[in-house]
Amino acid sequence: MKSGSQVLRVVFTVILPHTDPNHPLLHVRLVQSKVGKRVVVNGYDCLNLASHNYLGLLEDEEILEDACKSLRKYGVGSYGPRGFYGTVDVHLDLEDRFMKLTAKYKLRLFLDESISFGVLGKTGRGIAEHFDVDLIEVDLISAGIEWAMGSIGGFCVVSHFIVEHQRLSGVGYSFSASLPLMMAQAAISALNRFEKDPQIFAELQETSRLLHQIFSNFSKLTIGGHPLSPAKHLYLNVT
Repeated sequence: MKSGSQVLRVVFTVILPHTDPNHPLLHVRLVQSKVGKRVVVNGYDCLNLASHNYLGLLEDEEILEDACKSLRKYGVGSYGPRGFYGTVDVHLDLEDRFMKLTAKYKLRLFLDESISFGVLGKTGRGIAEHFDVDLIEVDLISAGIEWAMGSIGGFCVVSHFIVEHQRLSGVGYSFSASLPLMMAQAAISALNRFEKDPQIFAELQETSRLLHQIFSNFSKLTIGGHPLSPAKHLYLNVT
């Protein structure tokens, strides 16, 4: 079986015969370990700075065990659309947990908390908590589960009326496969960790602030973004 690099070389040779055989695109970097805080690439143990695993929950043994228990109980699930045969009690448990994070909404203010949920605020509730915004002022909050929570998918918390409307009209809800049950359980376990160990958010914010300060001293790079954000943008100084 040919490796990825070998396949690329064949394709480029046929389509672009004058391509330099040493072109960087023809040499694929091979990941040889589980991707976490560290990752082995081409035999080298590397610090992973290209990840949204802010709290390290991808490697949390308790969450992994909860996900495995769900896998042993349910299997991988039906992978059917939620509105037909894809809804399992684990999905409803996860939705009930998210509903507890908000109140009822009256204004059409939408917040995308994908990067801020599990990062900002004393208890990781995100932008609204960080800026002390009353949740009654927010109409809809959405976020990706695959960032700080170390799972996949996403959620939307909103009034009951809009939720029911989206169940019938939301393309993603009506036609996409439902969230794998072990990943739903992993998300529930991550929320449990949020509530049990709220100090992890202060630790993350302090680490982000320290990293921002260190990166600010680089002579060849300029750092952008907020000091409290774990997502750092580095710009190469061109002179």
